[in-house]
Amino acid sequence: MRSILIANCPLDYQASDLCVQASREEGLSFSPLEALACGVPVKAAAVGGLKETIRDGQTGWTYPVGDPEALTKSIESALDDPAEAARRATRGREMVGNEFERGTVFGQVERLMLTSKRSELSNKFVESL
Repeated sequence: MRSILIANCPLDYQASDLCVQASREEGLSFSPLEALACGVPVKAAAVGGLKETIRDGQTGWTYPVGDPEALTKSIESALDDPAEAARRATRGREMVGNEFERGTVFGQVERLMLTSKRSELSNKFVESL
């Protein structure tokens, strides 16, 4: 799996049964992505960038923001079905490897910078890398 190997993930993620990201507002949170990269299933609020990375039924579980009952029920369902949790974590790990691999992300940032209105400044930055 590209550059993401479960053996290289921090032990605290590997020791977890579930990563819960209970945010009310969020950009692109790295904790759920790191957890998925380590093979840990993720439960997250359906908010911000989490809606794009934690895809309910595929790469994890989501719940409506501000609904503690839904959060509780979904945590229970994730912990009560380890086979489903493993399936979602595996799909999430694949997604992280495919969409957030270092070379892919840096390539996207480089393309953005080169096509930005400040292309001269962008070119100098990219050349300095």
